[in-house]
Amino acid sequence: MLDKISEIPVLNLMIPSNPVLTVERDQMGKPIRYSLDADTEKYMQRQRIFAMVVGGPTVVYAGWKADVPWWQKFGIMSLGVACTVHHFYSWKTVKNAEKE
Repeated sequence: MLDKISEIPVLNLMIPSNPVLTVERDQMGKPIRYSLDADTEKYMQRQRIFAMVVGGPTVVYAGWKADVPWWQKFGIMSLGVACTVHHFYSWKTVKNAEKE
């Protein structure tokens, strides 16, 4: 199914074809760090940009337009803001790491 999705225009720019995940473990075998290869991270950066530019604002707008009490509107809109902020800081962290 993933192969079919990756053929769809625009989505093919956000789904890596061969992701490589490396897991670093401590002496007890518990994961302490997860790392993606650089090519996969480029795809993740595109996903983050899409989420912060389209996804989060869409949820904020949906909350604004929802025909529900104000506190539910506030909750929905807060989720949209949280999504946007989270993806922005994730994107920025990776972008700054690429500069080093």
